[in-house]
Amino acid sequence: MQKILRIDSNDNLIVALKDLHAGESFSWDDDNITLVTDVKAKHKFATQDIPLDGIVSMYGTPVGKATRPIVKGEAITVDNIRPYAAPVTLEDVEPYHCQPPDVSE
Repeated sequence: MQKILRIDSNDNLIVALKDLHAGESFSWDDDNITLVTDVKAKHKFATQDIPLDGIVSMYGTPVGKATRPIVKGEAITVDNIRPYAAPVTLEDVEPYHCQPPDVSE
């Protein structure tokens, strides 16, 4: 069984598919990562060092900011990130017009 999963190639997080332990090593896209903390199944760990206020990305989009430096291979928790969303602009978006379906029959 596969133990880890990277959702998007631009993500700096990887998902643990089962409980993982500090000291375990993994290779992903020619990068070697050794866990420095335990990581529970369905939780994430950093694929690179992330500085204070650094962007944490998953699903190809920012999902958080580091509340302290996070080292490569460290579990991501509510203690080391806070929620964050990238600014959104709708200036170039065409207005959406809903065409209700014909339900007369």
